[in-house]
Amino acid sequence: GSFLLGATDGAHASVPPNQKEFDSIEARDWETGVELIKTCMATHDTRTGLSPEIVHFRLPSDPASVAALAHSDWYIKGMQYV
Repeated sequence: GSFLLGATDGAHASVPPNQKEFDSIEARDWETGVELIKTCMATHDTRTGLSPEIVHFRLPSDPASVAALAHSDWYIKGMQYV
């Protein structure tokens, strides 16, 4: 959400923001904010519907076992996939 709020650096912007008015940096920040919100919402897609306390983003340096179990760009710490 902060990326979305700060996409225009406090400059005058349409309300709601018109993405066609964004420069390249504002557009990047807006898109990053949108994707972070999607990731946050996806963390609630668990059997309980509750989000985890700790989420890790996958890194190229992760062991193969993490890559084999984590089917997205992030995974829940200690999660056992069944």
